[in-house]
Amino acid sequence: MLPELADRIAAAAEFRTAPDGQADEEILSASWLADPRRETLSGLCEWLGQILIHYPDTVRALSPCWPRHPWIVEELVALQAAWREAYEGERASGTKAVDWHDRLRPGVVARLRVHTAGCSPEAHRPGGRLDSESSDVPGAAEIARLASGGRGASV
Repeated sequence: MLPELADRIAAAAEFRTAPDGQADEEILSASWLADPRRETLSGLCEWLGQILIHYPDTVRALSPCWPRHPWIVEELVALQAAWREAYEGERASGTKAVDWHDRLRPGVVARLRVHTAGCSPEAHRPGGRLDSESSDVPGAAEIARLASGGRGASV
């Protein structure tokens, strides 16, 4: 499943261009499935800790095992890219910032709430319902702790 998803993301990245026809470097480098996966996840955790932490509903919607769900990581990477486009660089704008707050972030939160209800780190342990490889990512444990309401959960 992961290799297929990686191939699809790589293929999509080849065709991704910015409005001015130039490759969108920020989006192209966002693939967390390749070798720089840990670096991308680490950067995502840093952004979560600096920016998204200020939105308690978003943190509560994250399951403690979020790094083990490829779709959650993709949602958060996309949300991070949209935030950067809204707040950083030459194309930043108030309209994009309002859209991020009013539509994009709440949309991600709604999907997280629906699709991660009842998931836990135990489901990912060997033999568990969602057995998957370990994700030792800098910053992920702190975000997992916050997502579990500070109850000391780990991924």
